[in-house]
This record gives sequence, C-alpha cells and structure tokens, in this order.
Amino acid sequence: MIDVSREQRERYAELNRSFTQSRIQTFGGGRGFCADVVGLLKAMIECLAHRRRLVVATDPRGRGFSLGFGWADYFEDIFPTSRSRLLVHLNRHRLPAHSRMPKIILDPLLASIRSIGGGLMAFDALELPEELVVPELGIDLAWWEASELCLSMIWRFREDVDAQVRHHRAVLDLPEEYLALHVRRGDKITETEYVPLERYVETIERFPYRHVLVASDDSGIVAKLRGLLGRGFIVIPAGSPNSRGYDQRSFDAQLPESRWRSTVQFLCEFEAIRRATQVIVSTSSNVGCLIQYARGGRGVTDLGYYSSRGES
Repeated sequence: MIDVSREQRERYAELNRSFTQSRIQTFGGGRGFCADVVGLLKAMIECLAHRRRLVVATDPRGRGFSLGFGWADYFEDIFPTSRSRLLVHLNRHRLPAHSRMPKIILDPLLASIRSIGGGLMAFDALELPEELVVPELGIDLAWWEASELCLSMIWRFREDVDAQVRHHRAVLDLPEEYLALHVRRGDKITETEYVPLERYVETIERFPYRHVLVASDDSGIVAKLRGLLGRGFIVIPAGSPNSRGYDQRSFDAQLPESRWRSTVQFLCEFEAIRRATQVIVSTSSNVGCLIQYARGGRGVTDLGYYSSRGES
C-alpha cells in the first residue's frame, strides 16, 4: 500500500461529505470480511469518479465480522455511517422476485427504496471508471493505481488493532525478502474446487526466495507444503496451528468477541502477506482479490480458478 498522510485522509473525508447525491454501501451485513471490503473499495472509487457521497450502512446488532459500528469496528472511522437494520435489509443487489416483477411495478418500488435509503442502493449497478481523476485530491490514476491509493486512504487500523498487528509481525520475525501465499479451503468448496497445492508448489519453485509464509484457513496446509517443497525451503505458518477450514455459518454462530478476535487475527495475517516480496493467491477467494487491490496488482501471481475437468 501507499503511505497516506492524515491530511490526505481528512481531505478525502471532507470531499466525500460535500457531495449531494449519495450511494449506500453495506459493511457488516453478514457477508465475509474481504467481500465487504472489496465491495466498499469499488463503491468508494465509483463515488469519487461520479461525485457521490459514500455512506456506510451497518446492522447495529453486529453480524458476521461486524460488531455493529461499520468501518470503525477495526479501522479509524472515515465514512458517514448509518446503523440501521432496515437500511441493511433493503440494501441488496436483488429483491425477492426481482426478475419476475413487471417494470411498471419494479421501477416505483426501487424508487421508494432509494427514497428511504437516501441514495443509490446495491441494486443500482456501479459505474466504475477505467481511470480515476479527482482534482481536489490530486488523483489522476489508472484502475490498479487508483485502487491501491483509495484502499491506502481508508486502511488505518484502530490503535488496539494496530498494536496486535505490530506484535504479530514482530513474533513472525520475517526476513527482508520472502514469498507469501494464501490458500483458501473450508467452505470455499461449495463455490468452486480447491486450487491444488501442487500448483502453488510449481509457482513457488519459479522464484528465488526460500522463506515461504503460508496463510490458510486450514493449518494442515503448512505440513503438506513442507512435504511437497522439501528441505530447500523454510515454510513459516502465518496463523493458528488449530484452524481447520473457515465456514461462514460456524463463524457467524460464535459470540461477538470471538468473531472480533478472529477477524483481528486475520488482519494480522493479511498484513504479513501483503508486505511480502512476492505473493501467490487465487482470486477465486476474496482474500486473493483484496491482496491484489492492496498491492496495486504488483508482485502478485494469481492462480485463478481451478477445475479438475481441465478448465481454469
């Protein structure tokens, strides 16, 4: 990411508040953390490009990774935030029976929801630019550079989260140059096939780095990679030795404090990955997508999707 000053952050926040038309973006409505951050980042870029105020909607009860305060659950707050269950409920990409409603009924219904929300909603398609030009912020950048800058402007941890991230980095004691990879397992299998470890190994062996940081929701991946790579590599686990695959429903069933601690642990691991010399991910996972945005697309090898039928 890019080192962004507090003054730059404040200029963005002031500019965002100055726009009259709004877009409502849910953060903490029950989806995964990285899916919500990627969605928020895209909405931020669209709003800057089209001079719209970005407003975060969050469920005040706290759902999934969220405790009910939106971006401020983990980061220094920067967005106008609506803590409204109704707004989160209405702010969806598609309504029930959306595709079956005649236009004469659907259009007035969507207009009514917009009036309740006070702006564009999730069912209003994003108008993403190929380049982002914002004279007030001195921005004139292509997509990947704009994505990295925008994420850098908002990615400032709360003090308590930042302290844990720094402690985790100190404990890992990583060398100046290292390779990092993220391997998604768990309930990802319900969406797509797992990327085989052999594909990671083939890619690792193309690089000159011998220290390999491994982040995965399944800690068993570390031992398997050590066996596949052999003694020429030092394989370093980024996280807990007891993780057995992320499952959204099981995560959601935990107490709020437990969900918060798990998310902070994920942020610790994410920071260690994104700072690596080179990173190997699969963008079939939202973690991989967020890593790409955080690095502006640089130094990232994407293994993509995998199919045992030979399509990837």
